Amino acid sequence: MKVVLSNIEILDNWKTFVIHFFLLPLLNTAMFFLLNRTITGEFDLTIIATSITLSGSLTAMNQMAAAFVNDTFRGIDRELARRHPFSGYYWGSKALIIFLFSFALVMSNLIILKICGLSTSLMMQSIKLSPLLIIYGLIIGATTAILGWGRSNPYAFSNVIAEIALILAGIIAPYQQFPPVFRWLTYGLPYARTMMRFFTPQSPKTLAIDSLIAILWLVIGVIVYTYKVHHIGKFQSRTMI
Repeated sequence: MKVVLSNIEILDNWKTFVIHFFLLPLLNTAMFFLLNRTITGEFDLTIIATSITLSGSLTAMNQMAAAFVNDTFRGIDRELARRHPFSGYYWGSKALIIFLFSFALVMSNLIILKICGLSTSLMMQSIKLSPLLIIYGLIIGATTAILGWGRSNPYAFSNVIAEIALILAGIIAPYQQFPPVFRWLTYGLPYARTMMRFFTPQSPKTLAIDSLIAILWLVIGVIVYTYKVHHIGKFQSRTMI
């Protein structure tokens, strides 16, 4: 467990913790809120709730990817691939710690924003959707880390996906208001239909669509991971010979 905690970059020191746990989420929220104010001329507190909720998922995504990448720097990945590539303790402990940390980030910032005037209904909606979105972030984070496994820049995929998620998640407006091309692109990530619950009540079917997209990400991750584990196993056998 200590190894897992040491792999969470936000916990490196108290300054990094304060910046990533409070400052960056609140600054992102302020940016999207002011952007929406400039576009619509209205003060829409929904943007605050959507931004903080997505921050929890993106934190889970980034930290899950970073945790695996840090293990590759330490050589733990090859030992894992050789002995227990699908270790429930290895993957489960990382997912659990990062999930709890990400949810704590959302709750802490929601409490601050509630004091500043965020409505109870938006706060409760965020609390209800955050666990699901954090799980999505964990899945995508693990998959992007696996896709970058063995590459010169292991963070390439996770960084790109995180930036795309900010655009396509539907923080400022429901994805149905996007231009047709961008509307179709939202089906590449499991966010837009879930985030739409902040703007208009939706049937459970919309959540099911994002869940299916997340499952697809998981399947891709497992397939690529299995292939790379097999490749590493063959490479190690050849070196031993």
